[in-house]
Amino acid sequence: MRFVTTAAVSAAILLGIAAGAQAKTPPGGVEVCGAAACRHLDAAQIELFFTADWSMTRPPAASSFYALRWSWSDAPAQTSYYVPETHVVRLASENDGRPVWMELADDAVAMLTQATAGLEPFATPKPTLATVGGRRVRGPDTYLRLFRGPGVGYAVGVRWLKVAIRSETPSPWTDGQVDLKISARGRLVLVESWPHKISLRLANLARHRLPLAP
Repeated sequence: MRFVTTAAVSAAILLGIAAGAQAKTPPGGVEVCGAAACRHLDAAQIELFFTADWSMTRPPAASSFYALRWSWSDAPAQTSYYVPETHVVRLASENDGRPVWMELADDAVAMLTQATAGLEPFATPKPTLATVGGRRVRGPDTYLRLFRGPGVGYAVGVRWLKVAIRSETPSPWTDGQVDLKISARGRLVLVESWPHKISLRLANLARHRLPLAP
């Protein structure tokens, strides 16, 4: 089986999305939202977030998160997500493309930590529906386990099965925008062009659409 790096597959696309977002700050500022309330940050307060260094990173395992909402001029509002446990954001695409995960620089992390102080985050999502290959699974609440595993190179020629996971509260793992796949054989999972591996037992359970019990 031949492997190539994820960067070789998707770097140009992802960097293009990120560069577009970093080039400007929304004049109306940003709404930082948690489970029970939102907090408005004006353009000056949020500027560091948009001008700090970002680096591409693989999607993290599901955990608590905040929603970040802003808009450009008269365009519809965009929703991105901040995951404080891993200091990463999932940026919405400006061009109807795929979202992209970016790791924040320390100064941007410090700014968001201060901005979210006292603001309760959304809890780790609880999926209510999941499908593998278009067919519903049993135990959908266990399928967030597919996001956890050590990274590997991209396997060329793998046949993938599409996985979809939904929850009542949208999240960066369950809002319908994540591109999640599992290999038809073996134990590979692909999330937004970033591959990782899970146990063969877990992969077989997922392919048979059974609960992913520990």
